Amino acid sequence: MTGLLPHSRDSRIPALAGEPELAPPDADEFRERFVPLLLPEFERSKVELLYARWKPGVSTTACYRVSEAGSAELVVWRRHLDGKWDAGDADRLGKGRLGDGSGSELRWHVDPANGVLAHVFPADPDLPGAVRVRDVGRFARWFESQGVAPGRRVRRKHFASRLVRYRPSSRAVLRFDVRLMTADGAKERTSLGVRCLEPRRATDVMRKPRAFGANCSDDLFPPTIGVEERTGVLYERWLDVEPRVHDDYDAPEVAGALLARVHRTPVAVDPSLARTAPRFDPSPWFAPFERLRAARWPELASAARTWTHGDFHPDCVATARDGSGVRLLDADSVAVGEPLEDVADWVAGDVAASGASFEESARAFLEGYDGAVRFELRELAPFVVRALVARAAAAVRRLEVDAVERASRLLDRSASVREEVGR
Repeated sequence: MTGLLPHSRDSRIPALAGEPELAPPDADEFRERFVPLLLPEFERSKVELLYARWKPGVSTTACYRVSEAGSAELVVWRRHLDGKWDAGDADRLGKGRLGDGSGSELRWHVDPANGVLAHVFPADPDLPGAVRVRDVGRFARWFESQGVAPGRRVRRKHFASRLVRYRPSSRAVLRFDVRLMTADGAKERTSLGVRCLEPRRATDVMRKPRAFGANCSDDLFPPTIGVEERTGVLYERWLDVEPRVHDDYDAPEVAGALLARVHRTPVAVDPSLARTAPRFDPSPWFAPFERLRAARWPELASAARTWTHGDFHPDCVATARDGSGVRLLDADSVAVGEPLEDVADWVAGDVAASGASFEESARAFLEGYDGAVRFELRELAPFVVRALVARAAAAVRRLEVDAVERASRLLDRSASVREEVGR
């Protein structure tokens, strides 16, 4: 499974926008052209397009689930118009081996003439840790040397891992169920969350949440226990929690109270902890479609003034199964930033999902938030407008079915927020 949002995809959207060369293969074409190259043993496979990201004029990435007789693999197709991969890459990638000790080759297909790279997970040129982390012996040596569980050794033959989330070239998340043995022969169990990121990203992700945790009075996020910076692998304690589904905006006061704890955490005076997100421009996704091209991206003055979550949505809020309360997930984007962006992410999502008015959604959320950062609704509104515009662009970028219609509705909702506040 990918663990990603279950959008239905329309692979034709780039072609409708005048870029047929960036349209990912549909399921039938992928089965015919790429399954024999990468998974020849899957002779009667079922193919599903699970994930897509289109950047007009630049590239498209798509991920397919290929399944047959109870077996399934995730296969990625990527195309860059600038010819990103060449014959040297084909030779280099073809020499890779799985990191599980089996000696099996990683599965790649490189077509330099057409700028196409296809690969079967865990092969991913941007996530070297996804391959290495499968080596049980390597993990056991790391675990035992780090003193994670002093006096315990890993029972290598009783180790299990499961992929729970995969975003090509960005992140893979696995659950490790580890059986241990103490010095006196007693047997124990523990579970870890393992995140495989781009190595440079892993270093940043490790540093900022660690600084946040040093200033926070309690554990809001799963505790990080170690990082392999060279490979981009982070290890965390696995929390026994029940996450919300992505569109569950019920009980907003609970989410508001949780976010308030982030925003109230004392801020370390360190400019390197500030969020450095690149400037976003949605016009490439809007310009090809007449219904969308008039949309504008609101330029706002954001300030780095509190700790922020950076990607605050319902599936980041989880309830502990032991009744101990709610926890936050996904610390990858934690940084010092503009707190109204976090609040706007939630309110915009609720406005889009439920049809609630801006004021209704904002006031319900703020009942739990309880003034962690004080602001007027008119100050929040432009951030909600911008978050809705970003969602509109995301619908097209993800090649969602009826993406243009959905984007148009979201832009209409952003206009209604402007009007609501302007009254």
